Amino acid sequence: MAIQLGYLLVIATNCKALFIASSIGPIDTDAHIYYITTKVEVGACLEQLITFDRSPSQELFNCYKYEDFLTGGTNRSISDLKFKLAETQFTSGTTGLPKACMLTQKNLLNDGRYVGQAMRLTQEDIAYCLPLLCHCFSLVMGFLASFTHGSAIMFPLNKFNARETLDAVESEKATALLGIPTIFVSELQQMESQPQNITTVRTGLVAGSPVLPSLMDELRAKININGMLIAYGITETSPITFITSLDNPEDRMLTSLGRVLPHTAAKIVDTKGNMVPVGERGEICTSGFALQKGYYRDEGKTQGAMWRDENGVLWMHTGDEGYLDEEGYGFITGRIKDLIIRGGENLSPSEIENQLLRHPTIREACVVAVKDKVHNIEIMDWVLNDLSPVKVPAFIFWLGHQGVDAELPKIGSGKY
Repeated sequence: MAIQLGYLLVIATNCKALFIASSIGPIDTDAHIYYITTKVEVGACLEQLITFDRSPSQELFNCYKYEDFLTGGTNRSISDLKFKLAETQFTSGTTGLPKACMLTQKNLLNDGRYVGQAMRLTQEDIAYCLPLLCHCFSLVMGFLASFTHGSAIMFPLNKFNARETLDAVESEKATALLGIPTIFVSELQQMESQPQNITTVRTGLVAGSPVLPSLMDELRAKININGMLIAYGITETSPITFITSLDNPEDRMLTSLGRVLPHTAAKIVDTKGNMVPVGERGEICTSGFALQKGYYRDEGKTQGAMWRDENGVLWMHTGDEGYLDEEGYGFITGRIKDLIIRGGENLSPSEIENQLLRHPTIREACVVAVKDKVHNIEIMDWVLNDLSPVKVPAFIFWLGHQGVDAELPKIGSGKY
């Protein structure tokens, strides 16, 4: 945990310093690290930050005492700092090379505060945030959400382990559990093979990739986490813009993204940028305090993703397809670039995946476009029960069979 603590010290102070932070994770490849460090022109690399439980018996060269760290700062006006660039956080790179998002103190602290507010965190809570701290998820929804509400926070070591996680939740009596969908799938599998007492968990947050209703049903039925929330956003929006609430109707807590955060707005637009009617699908666009300053030294991509409307309001294209209902709840139906065109129809992979995951023998599913046809009648009929014939998969691969890999390929953050 020493490196994790050191990173927290950097993040907690960089808003008052003259440097800008950028994080590198233990799972990053040499090529990825080289790309990041050259992209943002790193001036100093804190390779290792070590903390001691007590002062060493002798003076150590090049070490900074924590007491000196606490008293060595200067009093700077908060109003001067809120728009200061605090961190360049890289996107996951699922749609191309990672982009360096320029995020400010105002972006990060307020986003974390509103997330903690939604979970109703207090000084009595112990949150366990499962993604690695180098990701925007853990920095904002984990650390800053807890930091702004006085809650304790736990992080895993360098690699997620379902068994060790459940052991820690039980022994430390964690009250909030935060993670991405694939992590919770692993936890459910572990609980099935070896149940544990994690009844202290009252709330939590699942985000980072589309959250299927079938997963939320399982979390409630098998782990009894009725206060689990869903959040949505992208790295460029610090990262959360939508979140469910403990006060929401049950069906909205299970199926929607929730409503937008305070001081945030959202709209759904067509391919020409025009707003579409309520309930109609289009691209999700957001505005408000959480929007990044832009992509670091990439004006072209910044202008392609962000624009001002006729009223001067700055909007962010998320690249995600979704819709809003009459009450302002958001729903995501997939990535714009992932839409499958079949017989003139635009098909959302996530809609088909959700139907597949309702089948009792399927734990994970990923839908992609292919040209050939192979029949698997039972599963095809299962999809046909609720979806139109055009949405029935023509090709079905079973993980671990006939030369197919045993697991779905995922990037370092656990996303497909």
